[in-house]
Amino acid sequence: MNGTKTAFATVLLLLTALGTSASGADRLKPAQNQKGKYGFVDTAGVFVVKPVYDSATPFEDGISRVRKGSRWGLVDTAGKLVAPVKYARIGEYNKYGYALVNVGGTCDDPESMTGIVTGGKYGHINRKGEEILPPKFTEIGFFDGTNTAWVKAGSKYGLIDTTGMLITPAEYAAHGTFGDNDICWVNTGGKVDGEGAITGGKYGYISRSGQEIIPPAYVNVRNEFHNGVAWVSKGKGRFGYIDSSGKEIVEPVYDDVADTFSMNISYVKDRNLWGYITRSGEPLTEIKYSTVYPFHGGMAAVGIRQHGEDKFGYIDETGQEVVPVIYESVGVYCNDNHGFVKSGGKWAYVDKRGTPLTGFDITGFSVIMDEGYVCVSFDSGFKAASPVYNNALDSEGHLLNDTKYENVWALSDGYFCVEKPGGTWCWMDRQGNECFDGGYTAVGSFSEGLAFAGKPGEYAYIDTSGNKAFEIPCSGGELYGGQFNNGLAYIIKDNRQWGCIDKNGTVIVPFELDGKDDVDELLESIYAEKKAPLAERDIELYNLYKNRVKCSILDVLPEEMWGY
Repeated sequence: MNGTKTAFATVLLLLTALGTSASGADRLKPAQNQKGKYGFVDTAGVFVVKPVYDSATPFEDGISRVRKGSRWGLVDTAGKLVAPVKYARIGEYNKYGYALVNVGGTCDDPESMTGIVTGGKYGHINRKGEEILPPKFTEIGFFDGTNTAWVKAGSKYGLIDTTGMLITPAEYAAHGTFGDNDICWVNTGGKVDGEGAITGGKYGYISRSGQEIIPPAYVNVRNEFHNGVAWVSKGKGRFGYIDSSGKEIVEPVYDDVADTFSMNISYVKDRNLWGYITRSGEPLTEIKYSTVYPFHGGMAAVGIRQHGEDKFGYIDETGQEVVPVIYESVGVYCNDNHGFVKSGGKWAYVDKRGTPLTGFDITGFSVIMDEGYVCVSFDSGFKAASPVYNNALDSEGHLLNDTKYENVWALSDGYFCVEKPGGTWCWMDRQGNECFDGGYTAVGSFSEGLAFAGKPGEYAYIDTSGNKAFEIPCSGGELYGGQFNNGLAYIIKDNRQWGCIDKNGTVIVPFELDGKDDVDELLESIYAEKKAPLAERDIELYNLYKNRVKCSILDVLPEEMWGY
């Protein structure tokens, strides 16, 4: 009999234990008493935690925020106070399990967690309410891709890691951001004004581990390293370059230097004249030029002042003047060892030997494309601010087509877009042949094998054989389609409403948003996660915001309202 009683008691104890092991978030919920005070009630509605708080939030990951007056604390699912009610703000927990807290500050809306806090000190607490970073900082930044965050104590900055530990003391007057090589500039001893301008002090670089890999010794430095190199300055007339180990690969002796190297070549200034050097600091040219530019497509534009007037030409990667410095002007952006030179107010197309491939009868030109193709204009009314090109040249300077077009667009996937006399559009191949002439009133460049082709009431994408890949549904209005990028293309309706389709013609984002940025945000935050077209959602977007007045869908549609 005693054994039976013992067994029954054991089972009862086990059942009781099982009952109390249910989720505290299910067992306790915030509730108000008749006086408006908040406590926590169990499933029977009985207050388990006395109603002494001015507000309390539902449990989230085992934590509820509670407020008395203007101060907040944390309660766990057992109703135990795990963080004292002393904080002006308790932020959301990040992926590392920390929440930003403020002690001593004043919140303009203390009843919410979204008000603006002024004053006080910031720190981090974990889910146990422990201050893993004591609130002694005037600012705490966000963790970046290097898993570090900047903190500010008084007017000085330091760096913390994801454990909340300081990995550099708060001793820097200013800092940059970590670049691709996980290196960041810092300033010691400088002063920062209200607009963020820095005066004085010395600059160096630290690594993401907090190590000063280049101690602050420079008057100024480049924000980030580019291809492992950054310019540095030791004062007026003392510019040079260092590598990411801190080695001075070009001694700081120049009056000025280029921002970075192009094709392992840079230009430097000495006594108001410029020349070119290699990445190892060796001279490539004499320092004799009044004007210099970076290398593009195998050549760089240079200028020399002669008798009070600048003349221009090109040099190649060996420093040789391959196009004589005798012209009124030259095109800065070369490609495929081709450029433009100007004489008598008009331009000619030249190769890297300086040989003119055309006469001096060109009034305007586009960026030189791969294989030396370029769009050109011969009209006297050409305006560089709003360029319109009539035809195109090949690498030998030959016109692709004798027709004088109304407009010619850049080469893409082997085809130019051309507007014919009369206002219709088609495409032109590299040989100058007109292709896929469907009487279109608007076309787009080929990309990923498809191009937009439209005329009133008929909008589609065609492939490089001219066949219709798919039509774009449109219930009235005019559409224009952009180029495909990673399988998606923007669609613009009536020149003001934006959307997006995929390469199957499926509408991913309805053509109803206010701009490209809205489309991008939806694609990044929702489509990228679910891979489902927004048109298939449970909620019809049009009905949600058709009556909006100059506002974004993202302004009126809370994230929690989305469904599938």
